[in-house]
Amino acid sequence: MMCKTIGKVVVQMFCVYGLLVGCLPASVHAADASLFLAPRTGVFPIGEEFPVTVRIDTGGTAIGSADVTVGYDPNDLAFVSYATEGSVFSSIIKDEDGSSYGKVRLQGIVSTNRGPFTGGEGLFATLTFRPLRNAATQVWFAEGSASPLVASLGQLASNILSAPMQSATYTLVPKDVVPAAALGAVAYAQGGTGIEVTPLPVPENEWFSTTSVKLSWTVPEGSNEMKTGLSTDQNGIPTKVYPVPLSSVTVEAIPEGTNYFHLQFKQGENWGLVTHYPVKVDRSPPEYITVTEAPREDPTDPRIVFIIDAGDPQSGIARYEIGNDGAPGEAWDRAEDGKYRPEGLEPGEHTLTVTAFNKAGIGTSTDTVFLVKSIESPTLTSAPDRVLTGDAITVQGTTYPNSNVTVFTSHNDGEADESTVKSDGSGAFTATLTDGARSGKYTVWFSVTDERGAVSPISIKRSVTVSQPYIMLFGSIAVTYLSVIVPLVALILLLALVVWLGYTWMRGYRTRVQRETGEAFDVTHDEFEGLRADLVKQIGMLEKANQSRELTREEMRIFHDLSRRLDSIEQHIAQEIDDIDRVPARGTSTIAVGHHRLASHQPKNVDLTPHAPPYQYQTDKHTVRIQPRG
Repeated sequence: MMCKTIGKVVVQMFCVYGLLVGCLPASVHAADASLFLAPRTGVFPIGEEFPVTVRIDTGGTAIGSADVTVGYDPNDLAFVSYATEGSVFSSIIKDEDGSSYGKVRLQGIVSTNRGPFTGGEGLFATLTFRPLRNAATQVWFAEGSASPLVASLGQLASNILSAPMQSATYTLVPKDVVPAAALGAVAYAQGGTGIEVTPLPVPENEWFSTTSVKLSWTVPEGSNEMKTGLSTDQNGIPTKVYPVPLSSVTVEAIPEGTNYFHLQFKQGENWGLVTHYPVKVDRSPPEYITVTEAPREDPTDPRIVFIIDAGDPQSGIARYEIGNDGAPGEAWDRAEDGKYRPEGLEPGEHTLTVTAFNKAGIGTSTDTVFLVKSIESPTLTSAPDRVLTGDAITVQGTTYPNSNVTVFTSHNDGEADESTVKSDGSGAFTATLTDGARSGKYTVWFSVTDERGAVSPISIKRSVTVSQPYIMLFGSIAVTYLSVIVPLVALILLLALVVWLGYTWMRGYRTRVQRETGEAFDVTHDEFEGLRADLVKQIGMLEKANQSRELTREEMRIFHDLSRRLDSIEQHIAQEIDDIDRVPARGTSTIAVGHHRLASHQPKNVDLTPHAPPYQYQTDKHTVRIQPRG
């Protein structure tokens, strides 16, 4: 849409301008009209911006518009901006969609007040780039066209560019190799009449494990061209030409073996001397590695010798690493005889891992399994079964002559202590476990290391009991038992005392209750006796009245009520006293005692029971006659 719109605007402006000043025939244009970039070459520091101008040579034809697409490598350069100051075009439009893909598209048109442009170095626009890495890169015209003015709307504009569009080559270098005086010059060291390049960081014995190698150097000052090459000929001639000298190149597809990189620079019209550097490549691991155990007469001898050898026909063996039983490998300098002696081998099966590396750093490994048998454990010949506290514990045994015997001692199955004694020429040894034995159990066991370094497994464990003297042991036992018996007896006595006190208190309480009950009974008895005497007197008075006259109905009721209430009160009082405290006394209860006491105070020959008259007398409604008693 943008291109179509711009085309319409350009056609309209051109037609208006043609109506005012006339127009040239469309078929008339120069055959050598072209676009070009300035500068065409240059050396620029990485990270510092530099300008590139886009210019047009019309070849004598007046142009009214141009459309240019500039290409670049976005890995090497970053597009920063564009400027139109001093441009031959009145208006320039940039396509915003292409700069991130390595393209910058610009479209320019002339205005009616400025008129068409005709010339050889017309400025289209100024582009600004920023170098990103050390490389030789190009900026080129991906597309380009320039159109003359047209006379009418019906006449199409034609492209007048016919010459090949030129490109520019720029060398991007680090800042530290660019002198402050001139950006275009690169420092180097000169030597005689030739051109010497220093330094190319490829030492003579360097081997690479890849077929792609980046090489760098310092470009000689004043060089305007260079050539490189790679071959197996040490005196080969470089054939690849670089119009702009570079400070580094990446050499691809290098064959295995020893190759030579050839480098040559040109100053002015003269080529310098060819510099040859070896580039060695080895991508294969070492061809073989062998580990052979030297013969042993005694399988318990840990002084094992291995013969180690490896070979690499391409670059050769550079170094070895050896690890035992899965441990990380350690560097080993191989002697001429190739013998390796592992140290600190304990009895059992072991694995020796040997890795050989060639000069390219590629390694190959091999594992060798071998066995070291154990020697016999020490034998205990003398040891006490029991010692007293404070005594020394000494044991004796036998093993290999002049060997180091490790003595392990544990008290009450705790952590073991280690000590070392040496056996004599006959193999006998003596070990003191402790100078002052503590009560409990001591356990002892051994292992031995002979003169060759062979180690035995641990021996059978032996125990020694430490106890106190018998008298102390008896006292200790007595104290132990008494510490239990004395508190138990004291507890029993305390319990008995509590029971006795409880019993005594209950007995005293019972006695007090009985005493208080008796006192209550006596008081009640006395009061009751007084009441009884009064009642008996009243009843006696009624009896006497009955002998002299007939008693009234009311008197008879009173007589019967007094007799009945007297018996009821006597029984109730006796029952209540018995409920207070039942105290058996000679098989007799308090009620019985009460009744007995009450009975003992009753007047003799006194019949308190009223008797009904033997016959019915004639009475009025208020009196009852009772037969007098003789």
